[in-house]
Amino acid sequence: GIESVRDCCASMQLLRSVRPPLATRLALQHAALLGGMSHEFAALDEPELQQSLPRHCATMKAYQAELLACGAANSAALATVFGRAEDRGADRLRSVVWPWLEPLAGTAEDEYEHLGSVWRHMARDWTAGGAAQTGHLRAEVLRLLRGEGLASGAGVPPGGEVLVLGCGQARLAWTIASGLPGARVTGSEASEAQLRGSLVE
Repeated sequence: GIESVRDCCASMQLLRSVRPPLATRLALQHAALLGGMSHEFAALDEPELQQSLPRHCATMKAYQAELLACGAANSAALATVFGRAEDRGADRLRSVVWPWLEPLAGTAEDEYEHLGSVWRHMARDWTAGGAAQTGHLRAEVLRLLRGEGLASGAGVPPGGEVLVLGCGQARLAWTIASGLPGARVTGSEASEAQLRGSLVE
């Protein structure tokens, strides 16, 4: 009822007031991911399972070690790109009742600030595998901006301006700027996480 709505609004206001910097929020999300990895494989330590399926346990333990090593590398990457997390900010965020933390990872306004989105954009826009999937789309945009395939044949003139809205980690903007060296290309992005991610590329 109305009281529940009020409680929810009060909790969200509290969340916003204690919300730590981006680096701390991403580090907390990453720590939760690593904790989930450890929890998921916890059953491998049970003696009964080790006795009944020794080869399976050994294989899965090796796989877990691989995942955690990747997680450690990602931790280092996060610190390099976004800076070190602030312990004080993390403690303040943990002081909020946990169920109200969910909106930080799930609302539309925070979607592109979430760790999963940062990794997805990096993989899609700046890795060889991602380029194989999306490179043709960027090439098509560049072709049209050059006027190729258009009835008018009019593309962006030398010295013209191109604005890329919601540029994410700026791969499309970079492609356009590289393909139209005479144009002035500007990328616009509201997400701090995505913009910070683009700086390292």
